[in-house]
Amino acid sequence: MVPVFTSRPVGFVRSPYSETKQIPKGLGAKHEAEGTLEILPEFEPGLADIEGFSHLFVLWEFDRSTDFDLVASPPCDDRSHGVFATRSPRRPNPIGLTVVQLVRRDGRALHVFVEHCVGSLERPLDDAGLERKFHGLVDPVLGAQQADALIKSCATLGDCANLAELTALTTPRRPSALRRGGAT
Repeated sequence: MVPVFTSRPVGFVRSPYSETKQIPKGLGAKHEAEGTLEILPEFEPGLADIEGFSHLFVLWEFDRSTDFDLVASPPCDDRSHGVFATRSPRRPNPIGLTVVQLVRRDGRALHVFVEHCVGSLERPLDDAGLERKFHGLVDPVLGAQQADALIKSCATLGDCANLAELTALTTPRRPSALRRGGAT
């Protein structure tokens, strides 16, 4: 038998959107909004020292979702996708995750702002952030030394005389290169 998880609300969201059709959807939609997370009185002690954080992860339930579809058609696409490859609220487990900026705390009320995530068109990564993300994703596969060499090669791509050298940098050399820092 599969264990069942029963969610228990710790609070409620107050946002400018009273109906789901008001929420911006599709490519280029602006998802910036101010709102309040109203925490239930019995959970207020759990807010101690929350002011020390700039952002919060909010797990929430699609409370108006009554059923699910395993295939969904996003508003910005002309073909269907598996529901887990979309942001559809019609999911087997109707839960969502949002990162919010904590503006201030007023007792049990957390005033928050939903902003564009870093790496979106509205908040692109700077070069240092892009390099950190690249290393986080590529180092486990190629090793740090090979990832550094690939970055340098890509930076001079316009001057590249031998594409075989660049292609070779994208291939793991041996299993020991999978450890952070490259071969040992």
